[in-house]
Amino acid sequence: MHIIDKLSSEKTIVISDVGAHKVSVARTYQPKNPNRLIISNGLASMGIALPGSIGAKLACPNDPAICITGDGGALMNFAEIETAKRLGLSFIIIVLNDSTLKIEQEMMNKKFGKSYGVTFTNPDFVQLAKSFGIKGEQANSLVEFENIMKRALQSLDEIVLIDVLLKS
Repeated sequence: MHIIDKLSSEKTIVISDVGAHKVSVARTYQPKNPNRLIISNGLASMGIALPGSIGAKLACPNDPAICITGDGGALMNFAEIETAKRLGLSFIIIVLNDSTLKIEQEMMNKKFGKSYGVTFTNPDFVQLAKSFGIKGEQANSLVEFENIMKRALQSLDEIVLIDVLLKS
């Protein structure tokens, strides 16, 4: 979040999906202007970040947008990349990849002492991005992530997916 904060401009719109990362985004990211951070609360609909980014780009086509989603949320609406591509939109998709529905795992462990059905096998997100005709890169460290973000923010005429591998 500190890298995103450092690299974002006053016009950057950040859309956070629901998941374990949502609280970190809310606590850490400080938008430089009002109404530039969108987080689903209330019913907290998982999978909102990707379609929300499409909406943000339709509303503010000249402003950079960054979609932050977990792998579970991304997989719920990944087909919407076709919609974004067809509409000629451009934004950055950050997929936090840990092959776990982390918040569900935490809640089950707290309530039952163990969890069930919260881990899964992910596709190769970089290859999946390429299959939709968008750029995909993988970040294995903060340095790699920062370098990819810098390139992606300079290239505001395409959709870029960043697969961030998280260590358990």
